[in-house]
Amino acid sequence: MPKMGNYQYTVIHKKHNSAHYGNCEVCANPVGEMYHQTERREYERANGKGTGWTHFGCTDKFGHLECLHSIRRDQSRNRSVKAA
Repeated sequence: MPKMGNYQYTVIHKKHNSAHYGNCEVCANPVGEMYHQTERREYERANGKGTGWTHFGCTDKFGHLECLHSIRRDQSRNRSVKAA
């Protein structure tokens, strides 16, 4: 099993609300401004030649920005958001 490292998150503002995407996948409440957060994790390559990134075992959720930040494994508060 490769050695696993830090998590990294990407958040995209989806420009729609619960009427389009459904309720927040974290708190289950309606969302006025929907965001999509994907998680990836760094790993050491099995051949020992550097590192890479994987989505294996990582989360992929839609919801309120605050809810998505609250489920980050390292509790990173990086507020970077990309437009859809």
